[in-house]
Amino acid sequence: MTSKADFDEETWKRVASAPIIAVAVISASDDVGDDRDSEDEEIQAFKDSLVRLRKKYGKSELVNEVINFIENEGTEEFETLFNALGASASHESPLEDRIKGIAETSVILDGLADKKDIKL
Repeated sequence: MTSKADFDEETWKRVASAPIIAVAVISASDDVGDDRDSEDEEIQAFKDSLVRLRKKYGKSELVNEVINFIENEGTEEFETLFNALGASASHESPLEDRIKGIAETSVILDGLADKKDIKL
């Protein structure tokens, strides 16, 4: 089975951050105003979904390690990405770079991860 140990530090960060990037893209794309209530609700919904994912796919060491990363480092990473994506939507930086990163992560996983872990 695939685990965090199968990745170098930079690649691991990309793999583990991919779900955070996806959530930040979704959250930034439906900006409903200047208050943080909507973003805070979306962060909480994401955290709640991690609990369900762990219950459903918890037999996979890779899934557990990604969820652990998100739970331990994800809020700060989400804030950073959400702010960057907000700037992207304002044409201050390219949103496509963030989305492209998710596609590149898929290629990384296809090359390194056990097929059982990535076909969940």
